[in-house]
Amino acid sequence: MRNNTFILFLFTLFYLVNALQAQVENAFSSVQFEQFQRTNSLYTPCNLDTNYSTSISLGNRSYTGLFRGVNRIYLDVEHQLQKKNNSISHIGLLVKSENEGPLFRRNKIYGRYSQKLPLTSNLELCIGASIGMVNSAFGASQTSPGGSATALDMNVGLAIRYKNLQLGSAYQQITNSVLQPLNQTFTLNDYFNFHLNYGYNFNRQTGLRFDILDEWHQGNQHLLQAASEFYFLERIAVFVGVRDQRGISIGTGLKKIRINQHHLQFHASYLLAKSYSAIKDNVIEFSIQFNIK
Repeated sequence: MRNNTFILFLFTLFYLVNALQAQVENAFSSVQFEQFQRTNSLYTPCNLDTNYSTSISLGNRSYTGLFRGVNRIYLDVEHQLQKKNNSISHIGLLVKSENEGPLFRRNKIYGRYSQKLPLTSNLELCIGASIGMVNSAFGASQTSPGGSATALDMNVGLAIRYKNLQLGSAYQQITNSVLQPLNQTFTLNDYFNFHLNYGYNFNRQTGLRFDILDEWHQGNQHLLQAASEFYFLERIAVFVGVRDQRGISIGTGLKKIRINQHHLQFHASYLLAKSYSAIKDNVIEFSIQFNIK
């Protein structure tokens, strides 16, 4: 018990120090999905969910209108290792492709490890880390031969769960790597996020879930996302989300579609851009997840 408390203290101190070092606005924010709550690895390497041995998630986010063709896709695989001394470990792989138009694409791949440690009967701690590579590429055009650059990236995370409440934070892009495809220079500026989710079950088939994600950058600049979901008949979900300076998203989906002992989930959402948003295009997003018991 003392060892677990000491680990918690060290990681808390680590985050407080590094949060103050977050650099200026970040063009490489790791979360660019309205349905961020579907896949934890989009914003933290930690995983406190032990309901399934393996989870496979796929998501696609696409603009409509003027920026049609700009999209982001991710594939995530999470696997639970065997229990050891009352702790549970997870390993995972996250692959993301960010298409910014006909000439520019960004690809990312991360491997991760996390460990859940029980502190009391109702309190759990999770620590995790991920490491990977980021590649930025410019396609060839009539005036340019094209080019690409690759850099190392790392993230660390901490989360605590008490009954149905989970609080956590992550320190992202800690290497501050620089990419320079052709004559363009991009910096993976480090930043700090805070996330919260809370679930409440009215009964076995009906419940609510709330999620908040806030990214903090230098000068107290932050990007805020929030989502609220109501599900009923155990399988049907409706949700609404808010993204700071961008708009409101609405969506629906099917969850816990049973396939033998396993579960399949499917969700779709539509972002309605605010009139004062810098980008006027709306966004459509789909996500699917297969959970293996």
